[in-house]
Amino acid sequence: MQVHLALPGLLWPERALPDVVFDLDLPALSWLLGRARRRQSAPLPFETWLARRFGLESDQPPAAALRRLGEPGSNGEPGSGDWICADPVHLAFEHGHPLLADPAALDLQADEIAEIAVALAPTFSTVGKFSLQASGHGYVALAAPAAILAAPLSTAVGRGAAMLLPRGDDAARWVRLANEAQIALHALELNQRREAAGRPTINTLWFWGSGRLPDALTTPYQKVGGGGTLARGLARHAGLPWQAAGDSMTGNSDTLLIDDRLLAPARQLDAGAWRHAMLALDREVLAPLAADLRRGRLGQLTISAPGDETTLDLELGRSDTLRFWRRPRSLADALAP
Repeated sequence: MQVHLALPGLLWPERALPDVVFDLDLPALSWLLGRARRRQSAPLPFETWLARRFGLESDQPPAAALRRLGEPGSNGEPGSGDWICADPVHLAFEHGHPLLADPAALDLQADEIAEIAVALAPTFSTVGKFSLQASGHGYVALAAPAAILAAPLSTAVGRGAAMLLPRGDDAARWVRLANEAQIALHALELNQRREAAGRPTINTLWFWGSGRLPDALTTPYQKVGGGGTLARGLARHAGLPWQAAGDSMTGNSDTLLIDDRLLAPARQLDAGAWRHAMLALDREVLAPLAADLRRGRLGQLTISAPGDETTLDLELGRSDTLRFWRRPRSLADALAP
């Protein structure tokens, strides 16, 4: 059995990482870093890295169509048409600069989702049909393909939104649609209620991941665990079983396991939340995998951490566990030149 563990958010900016991890006791990660064969490659957005595990080599995979397929109750959608993600987000201003907040913090309720969907439907009537899922993910089923290149949502969170504006032949049109959506959202009573309650307002949409479902996917895995709706959609389109994060992954199937608990705090540079999540990850995920590798229950373990500055890959087989002369290493040391 082989396990490929993806850890988006593991890597911080190189200059900040030593200060974030300097006193963390991470015995499992340190052991794995010491024994593993390490390599570094070009940085990738997590969504792009994930799509490449299924044979999609484009720098902008059709994340909208694939994620829509992974939504609960998708009933076979999105079919053969083009889609684009249109996710409700909160654009905050810090020191005069617009920053995209973590969408998970919005915690959209069912009545709010319904109100937003009705309010925004007319805005997109000329380009397609807008819908908003129970997950809080928004989509436009496009009447025609959209020639737009945009940063994935996970890349945009915590970053200056002005630096991540869409590009492409249709970019100006979608910037205009975003402005119209902002006007419609500003008028909603739900935002007045949220502001009065001290909750973040929904003041814009983030467009990304346009395209249509690929004809077929190829992947070395037999099972996928975690990763949310995009991973579920990829697994579904590839004909693989998918399990939610935290579910027991039993059996002898080669598995892609995605643990994204570090991603949000890393994007927001929230060192306290990241350190807390890292300690739990070391204890709950890395330690059991290391133990299975030492005992021979696991034949091969690969750990991948796509980041903004590099992508780190660790590979360990049964023979690597016997290299007793290799000492544990910290994450900062493993990335040092």
